[in-house]
Amino acid sequence: MEDLILVCPHCGGMILIHRTDVRCRIFRHAVYRDSHEPIDPHTPRERCEALIRENKVFGCGRPFRLNEITDEPEICDYL
Repeated sequence: MEDLILVCPHCGGMILIHRTDVRCRIFRHAVYRDSHEPIDPHTPRERCEALIRENKVFGCGRPFRLNEITDEPEICDYL
């Protein structure tokens, strides 16, 4: 299976998702600046906002899910 290159439904930024990271299909548009690893997909809103404010991540930090049929990103809420 190929990795996914998508557009964030919130900010329009590019997203790279490794197929091995697709489990529950929920993601945050953020990777740590120092490691380029994605943040935990269930990170609470307050923590996402802190990471953005502290300039620790690339991306907008907002949640999205992958459509089960098309694999397209869709806006979802923080869980």
